[in-house]
Amino acid sequence: MGKYREIRKVIMDMLSDQQWHKLDELQTKCEETGITFEGGRGPVYNVTHDLKKKGKIEGNGMGEYKMHVQSMECCNKGDVVETSKNQETQLIESIKTIETHLMIYKNFDWINCSEYELNEARSNVTRLLDLARTIEKEFKKA
Repeated sequence: MGKYREIRKVIMDMLSDQQWHKLDELQTKCEETGITFEGGRGPVYNVTHDLKKKGKIEGNGMGEYKMHVQSMECCNKGDVVETSKNQETQLIESIKTIETHLMIYKNFDWINCSEYELNEARSNVTRLLDLARTIEKEFKKA
């Protein structure tokens, strides 16, 4: 793996927590993983600039960076999507939550519930159906 690719992976993993990180932190994390910077921090600047230009990260104008919420890192070979462990964990938890709510509404007592419970259930089921349509539409594009 090339040096810039290694730096990009470390930076994206670090920024996946959706917190602001200074350039010094990014460089230190790279050095902790064994990446050396004999000629200075130029490679870290270059990678952050490239990621910012591609819209994968954002800067706050004060030398701090964070990942865009909807950003995912793509590999050059075959456009395979790499997600950080944090993102994958969040996805698994979200899917479990959705599955739980599907079971709740599948077994929901639609007849013997209060008006408030009925409206809340209808609203949530509508949102789940909208999400299903959105997901289906996105996968049909691919």
